[in-house]
Amino acid sequence: MFANLLPGFRHFRTPFAVGTIVAFEWWVIVGDLIPKPSQAHGFLQRLYSLAEFAGRPLVTAAIGFTLYLVGNAMTLKSWQAMRLVHALSRVLPAPTISAESTGQLLQIVRKAFEKRGASDIAQIRQVVREMQAELIDIRMHLTANHVEVYLEHDRLDSEAEFRFNIAVHLVNVWCVLAVVWSPWFIAGFVLTAILYHDAVIALREANAILVQSVVSGIVTSRVYEREIQRDREYDASADAA
Repeated sequence: MFANLLPGFRHFRTPFAVGTIVAFEWWVIVGDLIPKPSQAHGFLQRLYSLAEFAGRPLVTAAIGFTLYLVGNAMTLKSWQAMRLVHALSRVLPAPTISAESTGQLLQIVRKAFEKRGASDIAQIRQVVREMQAELIDIRMHLTANHVEVYLEHDRLDSEAEFRFNIAVHLVNVWCVLAVVWSPWFIAGFVLTAILYHDAVIALREANAILVQSVVSGIVTSRVYEREIQRDREYDASADAA
């Protein structure tokens, strides 16, 4: 039962953590402007009265649910994180697909050029890039047919997503704390850099599982099958000629 609940917890923790960070950030900015219960009026006073009537457990649950909703609206998904890494690649080089995984894709793509010849390396690399862009679809195939492999991928992907989001939102927190309290909080960017680096590693490992699934034949790549079919058609036309 715990194994079934674990994936759901992974997908809950990231929005909740993001919502908590955002709430803390705004508390630092406007916390002094929030009146105490004895000073509140209007709607805010009614909220305080409702909280007192409901009790701490219900108030805590309501706050947690609200933080989750706020965080869910501001959470970067793993594919969005990949785009962010690619956008920052000129400043912070960090490939989301390892050289080993890229080499494995190059090796199998060459098999789709056996009849046409594998001399056009630029075309082969283009096919590899298309297969890399197809990894999201590969993940869906794993969900449907290979749950064990998908769960291992999901674990690493969730770790990457969690660390990416914490790193991204901590950037705002350090800036706010540096302005409101002390410039020394800028040192927190070191922690952000470490989280970002760990997130890239986790994302790379998650993508390696998807690549290995294609290479080992667990799932079929639509792009690869297209090139195989083109190779067969080329061979047939060559024989006819």
